[in-house]
Amino acid sequence: MAVQSTAPSLPPPPKNYIQRARTQQRNLTARAAEVGSAVGRSSANLISEVGYAARSVAPESLVRAYKVWPTKNVFCCWGFLMTGPVEDVGPNSCAWTSLLTPMAIFFYTWSDILWDPSHVPPVYSYFCCLAFASAVFWFSVTSFTDPGIIPRGPKPSGPMPPQRTRTDERGATVYETWCSTCNVYRPPRSSHCSDCDNCVRDFDHHCPFTRNCIGARNYGPFVMFLSSTCLSLAVVLISALALPTRVPPHPGALDPHSTGLRGLASTVSVVFCAVMAALLFSFTAYHVSLICAGMTTKASRDGAEICREMGREMGRDGPRGARDGPRGAREDREMRLRG
Repeated sequence: MAVQSTAPSLPPPPKNYIQRARTQQRNLTARAAEVGSAVGRSSANLISEVGYAARSVAPESLVRAYKVWPTKNVFCCWGFLMTGPVEDVGPNSCAWTSLLTPMAIFFYTWSDILWDPSHVPPVYSYFCCLAFASAVFWFSVTSFTDPGIIPRGPKPSGPMPPQRTRTDERGATVYETWCSTCNVYRPPRSSHCSDCDNCVRDFDHHCPFTRNCIGARNYGPFVMFLSSTCLSLAVVLISALALPTRVPPHPGALDPHSTGLRGLASTVSVVFCAVMAALLFSFTAYHVSLICAGMTTKASRDGAEICREMGREMGRDGPRGARDGPRGAREDREMRLRG
């Protein structure tokens, strides 16, 4: 059961309305006991009557947060799982197809060989199954995990400063940026995702193939998914080179890989996996380098854009810009405009 979040139609209740309701009910129950002892009536009857009255004036029942979540996220399994916007269904379906189809072709092509102990050790067969299962598992975890969404705050009564500073637990000064959409100050390395309409901690990027943002809480599963997928691709390619498509009919008989339906499936699977391996191996190596550098994809792109802007400024403003950097280039340009 999937539910797409919609904005609430009623204003949110006060923060302490639950405590006030419970206090009111306790006071009414205590008052009923006092009145019952004074008039000689059964206190149990009065307590039940007053309890009914307290329930009638109690606030409305609580609403699950996922039903009124004011963003583009889609929730599944009664709010226990969440994923990204509906617009990413196409890329996400393509990713699932690209993940499961080679696995199905692999087992269709080499099923006879994998479960024949005389040709393949059982350890290798179990290793193949474990590699494929881990890729599916980590892909599911990445797709349906909260990436580290920062809860929205109440709308302020007036304009807020665009940036503020605070001191963290280590005594360092931290700069936080105001988000006018989520009404919160974003901590460092956080960013607002326009695709999901959320502020996400340690925002790396929005991945339409996983249909989710990649942030503080699912970056580890995302890297594990990339690693397990690369391992699965390596299993398919090694099996294609080392294993025949079926058990030979008798010792010494040859089994051409290019004949029959299994041979065609093997060829298509190998070509597809080779192309995907070239892309995913480089993508995984890129993320490993980011982990070693302690950076995110967004920070890396922003740094590259700043370097390109500095290069354009230095190139446009001649020797002074090349000597003094972008600040000197901007000063030269302002002087020419004033002159």
